[in-house]
Amino acid sequence: MEKKFYGNLKRQGGFAEGCQYRCGEQFLKKLPGYLGCSYGGCLVKGDNFSIRLLNKEQQEKATKPYERMGEVFAIEHNFYGREARDFTGAEYYSLPERIMVGMAFRTIVRRIFNRAAKSWGCKDKLDAKPYKVSGKT
Repeated sequence: MEKKFYGNLKRQGGFAEGCQYRCGEQFLKKLPGYLGCSYGGCLVKGDNFSIRLLNKEQQEKATKPYERMGEVFAIEHNFYGREARDFTGAEYYSLPERIMVGMAFRTIVRRIFNRAAKSWGCKDKLDAKPYKVSGKT
């Protein structure tokens, strides 16, 4: 069997829209050529950062779709099928969705992330700018 490469792009930045990962997907399309193998597609899924904030039971539920995609790859040897495309979720949010997500991140989510960071030992605020030169933006 020919060596097959697949990219499983789960960027931990937390972006939720599929479009935010397409640049990385383009890189992963080129990578197999450098490694001497073929490309089997790229599994794109955003909004992964919050998985680490869930309790164990919620994490298991949230990662079930990833397990399923591993099964799909084992059967189909690629991520080109409908199930893989559907896995991405929204490519773009509608304007009302973007407004609601923005409001949530400026309020509730910010508090949740700050609480999590503190529990991980962070001493500064998440929006701290330790390398900023005073008086310059």
